[in-house]
Amino acid sequence: DATDVGHVEPNAFVRAQASRDLLLQQGNYTEAERVTMSFLEVNPNSLPALRTLARNIYYPQNRLGEAIAMQQQVIQLSANDPNLWDDQRVLAYFLFQTGQVQPALDVAQQALNNAPPDNKADLQSLVDQLQAQLSGAVPQPQELPTAAPTPAQ
Repeated sequence: DATDVGHVEPNAFVRAQASRDLLLQQGNYTEAERVTMSFLEVNPNSLPALRTLARNIYYPQNRLGEAIAMQQQVIQLSANDPNLWDDQRVLAYFLFQTGQVQPALDVAQQALNNAPPDNKADLQSLVDQLQAQLSGAVPQPQELPTAAPTPAQ
């Protein structure tokens, strides 16, 4: 494996991802986190690895504070990434899960602005649901189905 932080062995991520995915399938979050963190030591700005920590390791364990912090880091690094809108959508969902409805709405509106045309309807639905929450027009659901995070690739 690469020891120079500036050098990334082409297959390093593929190997780390395969190992991590197997561990996640087995429900071994502790070891999946260790493998991902080891990869991040060499590749600290790897969006797929950071997304994995937030969406596939922290979130399923109800470690929402860590999931939010990691997702915020992903957004900071993904300003020019074509999936920025999806990162914002996931952050909105995490914020909503912790009762932070107004911040969730703010981030969901950013996601709507950044989304490709094919995804705008779902994001508009998410924004509408969050606005309804804030107005007290609907009882608070346990989750917003249109916003559940998808596994990181």
